[in-house]
Parts: sequence; structure tokens; C-alpha cells
Amino acid sequence: MTDTKEIKKSILEKLKYIGLDLNNIPEIIKTYEPLEFMPKILNDDNEYKIYKYIPVHEIQIMITPKMRKDELVEKYKYAEPIIRYLLPDKEEGIDKELVFLDMLQKTTKEQIERVEKEQEILNKELPFDIKYENSYLWQIYYSEKKDKYFMLVPSDNLDYSNLFYLLKKQIEYYERKKEYKIFVPICNSIYTNENFKKTEIREIENYIWLLTKEWPFIYDLFDKDGILKTYIIGKAPIYSRLKTNYRIEIKNKEEATKIYKLLKALFILQTEISSKYKFNIKIDTKSNLEFYYNNKKIDYNTLTEFIKDEHVETEKEITENRTRILKMKQEYEEQKEISNKYEHEYMEKQREIFNYLECRKTFFGKFKYYFKGKKKTKPIIENKINNGKVRKVDSEEFVEIEKNKDNYTIEDLVVIYSIAKKELERLKNIDLDIKALKLKNKNLEIKLKNATQYLNEINKHKKSIFDFWKFTNKDEVKSLEEGNIIENKIPKQTLKRIFDYDTDLEELGIKMDKLQREMLTDKELDSIFIATEELEMVNNSQDINLSLENIKQKYEEYNKTEFDVLGDITSNGVEIKPLSNKKHRESKRNKYKILDMKANINKEELEEKIEDVRANLKTAFAKIKIPVSISIYRLLEEGKPTIPEEIDRYNINIEEEVQRDSSKKINLIKINLKENIPVLFYSNIIFFDNLHMTLPIGMDLSTNVLIDCDNLKFDLKSVNEFKLNGYNKENNVRDVTVYEYDINQKGEEENDKESNNNSD
Repeated sequence: MTDTKEIKKSILEKLKYIGLDLNNIPEIIKTYEPLEFMPKILNDDNEYKIYKYIPVHEIQIMITPKMRKDELVEKYKYAEPIIRYLLPDKEEGIDKELVFLDMLQKTTKEQIERVEKEQEILNKELPFDIKYENSYLWQIYYSEKKDKYFMLVPSDNLDYSNLFYLLKKQIEYYERKKEYKIFVPICNSIYTNENFKKTEIREIENYIWLLTKEWPFIYDLFDKDGILKTYIIGKAPIYSRLKTNYRIEIKNKEEATKIYKLLKALFILQTEISSKYKFNIKIDTKSNLEFYYNNKKIDYNTLTEFIKDEHVETEKEITENRTRILKMKQEYEEQKEISNKYEHEYMEKQREIFNYLECRKTFFGKFKYYFKGKKKTKPIIENKINNGKVRKVDSEEFVEIEKNKDNYTIEDLVVIYSIAKKELERLKNIDLDIKALKLKNKNLEIKLKNATQYLNEINKHKKSIFDFWKFTNKDEVKSLEEGNIIENKIPKQTLKRIFDYDTDLEELGIKMDKLQREMLTDKELDSIFIATEELEMVNNSQDINLSLENIKQKYEEYNKTEFDVLGDITSNGVEIKPLSNKKHRESKRNKYKILDMKANINKEELEEKIEDVRANLKTAFAKIKIPVSISIYRLLEEGKPTIPEEIDRYNINIEEEVQRDSSKKINLIKINLKENIPVLFYSNIIFFDNLHMTLPIGMDLSTNVLIDCDNLKFDLKSVNEFKLNGYNKENNVRDVTVYEYDINQKGEEENDKESNNNSD
């Protein structure tokens, strides 16, 4: 009985809050007009492509007994206006009224207030992503035949707050005649086709995916004045693993045409000429996408100029390559003629040597060769190549290219690039042919030299018949030696693995956690933990008296709020903790226990303990070296980048580091760590002991590392500046500057120079 009274009281309070008197229902709720709505079967009912600001009094409320996941055709078929649930027919009894009251009972006042606050914000400012957190709860449809909006409410909803908020606003309008608009998606609707055709939208999605490797969301939105705007929204890679949010606002057909043509042009260039064109992405202060090539911004207004400049530049390359082709053809013909000459001479000498080798086999052959060879033979006169004249090379029938046009199209650029590509390949092929001919001629030259030496040796023994007879009876000597093959010595290159955060972090974390467990002592692990908690104190970067005061204050707070005599032991005496979806029974390291803290600790005692920590860190750095090259990041205070000569904390995860600061301007230091640089990792063993040997292996609590900057040499490699939208709730555009450093261990460069000098 008490429950019934409470339910009745709750319903009456909610009815009063929304202003609905069931005995005096306003006309705005009673009024109903047949909608003649035809659901678009091919359109997904859960995809919201159109958003509008709609006056609350223009929306009819319909309730359907069907389930939310049922087909729209079925839901609409059995839907009835809300008045049928407030004033049901006698035949229906009170069933429908009870359905309405049950909906009201399931809804809290706080839920309705949440929707109201949400819509108040949406009326002041458009959400950056257009869609918003609870937009899916609005089931608003549009009947084209009747030019009417209606809200379809399934009776199995888990949340009816939107329904009762709309009722509340409609009643307020009826009483005050003050228009109020709500910002909602229109379900089962297609794009308007005013700014973009349906086919163009599909093409734009493909274009942007190629350029950003992320699918965009495209919405048609009608503002409070009913003016249509189209928004293209998504994420794009901006630097390293950072992705920026972007939003392109298109106000009219003219702007839509410009965006479409720009994206299509860049898409064609990056697909048809992928070996040359890869466009970089940035955003402006309004989060609009910007495209760059070789640090030059490309937009619709500069696209024609960009195409012309690229065409002219390609023309120059073609002209230069054609000149080189002709010169190299000339060189090829010269080398070919040298090759023919060497081959002719070599064949003559080979024929003479073969004749000698055949004659020496018999008694009469030896005499025949000796007396035949005594006759004077015409000396071989070296022919000058082409009688001293330069051979003319016929000009190739090069493909004619259009020049000196006022404007060039994308098609012109694609065509001329294909010509340039073919002629560059021809140039490379001719170069390879020349190198092959030179190698062949070098080998022929060696063969000729060997043959000449062999024939000279024979002729040297033809002074007398006895000497020649004696020479021919010797064991057969080597005849013609082959030419030495000249090899191009290519220095061996060791392939180094490139670290990829998304795929390699888990493996690296496991590897380093295992290494630190194996190599480091308990004191060294404790000292690393102290450095994670009290880095300033470890670096002695603040006054010792201030450090003493701070650590004492923290210790007092710890004793008051966190100290438990039972520690982590549960009622059954077993310590159970989750980590990386695994359970373990290890205790957290305690910095106060490690430092042997007490309330009356003095300055000298604290200094002694910190010195021990520093000494342990020094030995730990000597044991642990990184096995792969990675980049690490740290937020930087405003001003010039300074790297203090002390132990410093960096993060492998650039996204996590950026989220630490919500300022409008962010400065980051990026350090490129090489293999074998001393680095200490914030792996699991740093935060827990492992007395029970149950601690999961890896880096599940942090992606931070420690480096000792005092033993490293930093060389500024580059400074990158860009704008970033994301990693904060406000979706504000922020300016980011990244100072990138390459590092070496101190003394390493000198050692490298000495080893190079010794090898020379």
C-alpha cells in the first residue's frame, strides 16, 4: 500500500514538473494530423545524416507498441498519437493510459533536467562533432507529403527523458507562445543533394580516406534560420601518433564545388602519381583541413598555379633528361665501337693462338708454323674510332609535349609526368647499358693484353729452330686468360628494426621488465621507484630544507589517510590485486618504507638516504640499455628548450603527454633514442615487489622512462610547428611546437671518429 502511494506521489510530482494536467490536456497535444509517412527502406534508420533546429510545437508525438529494434515500417504502422495514450477509447480501457504512466514512472526528474541543460547548450553553440552524446535517443522523422515532423517513441525504451522534455517544452509554448527550438537528428533521411550529390559524397569519403587514412563523417545541417550547411568532420594524422580533429564547414554550392574539385585533384595526383605526390595535412585556427606539398599550401585558389608550376618543373626535367639521353647515346655508340674494335682484334689474336696450338701437336706442324711465321706480316695498325670523327647520334623521336600554355589541367600534369617517368627509365637503362659495355670493354682489354703477351712469348722463341723446338715441347702453358670480372663493392648495411608504438610496445615492455628483474637489485628497483615519486628531490633541484618539509608533510597525510595496519591483506589473509587482466598477490612499493621515514627525520638523514638513491640509480643505468631505437617525449615549459643535466622523466606515448596540458600553446621535447642508450623503464617491477613471484610481466601501469641527461649529448635536429585539435574536451585549436633532438652518449662521437681514423 505504501509503495502504491509513493508511486502515485512520484507520478504526480513529475506531471506537475512537466506542466501536464491529465484532466485538462492542452490543445497542442490533442491536435493530430495524419502524416502519410513513407519510410525509406534502403536508408539505415540508425544513421543520422541530417541535423536540424526544429520548433517544439511543430513535432507530433507518436507512441508505438513495437520494439525499438523492430523494422521502421512495423513501428510506424502501429504508432498512434500520444493523445490516444492520455485519453484512450472506452474499448481500450485504461491499458494505454497505464503504458504512459509506466513510462513516466521509469523517468526521473533529473533525466529530464539533463536533456534540458543539453539543449540549452546546443542552442547557444553548435557541437564540434555535430552529433552529440545522447542524440541517438531522439527518434525524429519527417513526412515529406505533409511537411511535418514527428517523434516516434517505442514503448520498450529504457530512457523516456526526451519524450517528457519535449512534452514539457510544448506545454510551455502553448502557455507562453514563446518559440523554442531543439537541435536533433532527423532519422531515416537522406542528404539534401543541394551542396553535394549522393555520388559526390561517396567520392569525397574515398578522397579523404586516402589523404588522411581515416573515414570522415558528413552531415547536412539546418541552422536556426533554416539555412543549410554541410559539415565534413573527422580525424587526420598531424605528427607522429598525434591525430587532429578537423571540421570543414560548407555554406553554399560554390564552396562545395571548390572543396570537391580540390579533394578530387589531390586524390588523382596521389593515386596516379603516387611515387611523387604525398600531401601533408595541417589545420588552421578554425580546424579546417589544409593540404601542403613541400611546405607549400595548396587550396582551390592556388590549385591552378600549383599544377602549372609542377607542369613547368616537369618540362624542365624532361628537357634535361632528353639532353642527357642524347649525350649518353653518343657515349653508348662510342663504347660500342670500341667494343667492336676490341672484339675484332681479339678474334685475330685468338685465331693465331689457335693455329699455333694445333701446329705444335705434330712434328711437321711445328716446322710449318716456324717457317710460316718467319714471313713478314703486316703490322696491326690500330684504327682510330670513326677515323677521328665524332659519331652523330640521330635525335630520338621524343613524344611532343605542350608548352607555354596559360593554364594546365590535372590531366596535362598526369600525362607529362608519365612521359617524364618513361624517359627517366630510358635514361637509367642507357646508363646501365653503358656501364655493361664499359665492363665488357675492360674485360676485352685484359684478354687482349693476355693474348698479346702470349704471342710475344712465342715470337721470342722463334730466333732459332732449336730454341723454338725446345719451347714447343714444354708442357702446355696457359693460353688465354679470361678478363677479370670487376664487381661493384656495395657496403653491407645492417637492417635495423623500426619501433612501432601500436604493435611493439607490449613486446618491448615485457622484454624490459624481464631484463630489469634479472639485472637490478632490490635496492636499485627501490631507488627507481623513489625517482618516479620524488624526482625533484632525487635531482636535488630544490632546496633540501624545502624537500624535507614537503616529504614530512606527505608522510603525515599518508599516516592519517592511507596507513592500514593490515596493509593489503584481506580478511582471508590472501592479497589479491588485478593488473593487466591478471591477478597477483604482490605488495606495492612504499617510498616511506624505502626511505625509512619517520616523523622526526632531520636534514642530514634525508640527504644520506637520497645520496644512496642516486648511487643506486647510477649503477642501474649502467646495467640497463635499450635494445631498439625509439622516440620519447616530454612537455616543456614556455620559453627556450632547455635540457637540464640531471635525471629526467619522458614518455613513450606522445598522446598521453599532450593530454597532460590543456593550454592553448604546447611545447614538446622529442628525443630520438638509439640502441644501447642507458634507459630505465617504468615496468611493473618498479611499482610492486615480487616476493610471491605472481607479478605479471610488462609495462601495464605507465609508459614513462628515465634517462640520465648528464651523460648524454643533445643535438637539435628540427623544430616542428603545427596546430592540433583534440585530446581535450573543449575541441579548441592549440599551437604545438616540437623540438626534436638526436642524442649520443658523451664520448661516443670521439670514439667513432677514432675508429674511423684507424680503419682509414
